[in-house]
Amino acid sequence: MRWTAFTYGGAFALQLARKAERVIAWTSASKRGRKGGSGRAQPRRERRVQVANAFDLLRAESEAGARYDTIVLDPPAFAKSKDTIEAALRGYKEINLRAFHLMSPGGVLVTCSCSFQVDDATFERTVLQAASDAKRKRPGDRAPGAAKDHLLCWACPRRVT
Repeated sequence: MRWTAFTYGGAFALQLARKAERVIAWTSASKRGRKGGSGRAQPRRERRVQVANAFDLLRAESEAGARYDTIVLDPPAFAKSKDTIEAALRGYKEINLRAFHLMSPGGVLVTCSCSFQVDDATFERTVLQAASDAKRKRPGDRAPGAAKDHLLCWACPRRVT
């Protein structure tokens, strides 16, 4: 089963639904998530969009012993300013730690950060700490940086890993 948290418009969930038999997308943005995630997936494939606080949901699913083959975490920016970096890193660590607990053996975790204030190296360190705390092996492949459809701010220093 595939699972996405912070699904917002449902793009990751829709991509997963093209191949997966079951997809669950969780969002706190009720109208957008329901609209984006419903009705567009392949027929005969189970997909659900549910509204919940992702932090609460990750905790509850982890405590219930749920397991997923693929987990996608695509939260909004947790660090909107330099003053919020420390709290953002705690949040990123918590959601990734919970996700590692939810992964089936051999499962895949896709984790993202939209926080400009958190550089790639710091985000990677945070995810690796979560993996270690969850007693998971070092995560495999990584693709740092924003996708090609994201604009670059030329006035801002480049984040290099």
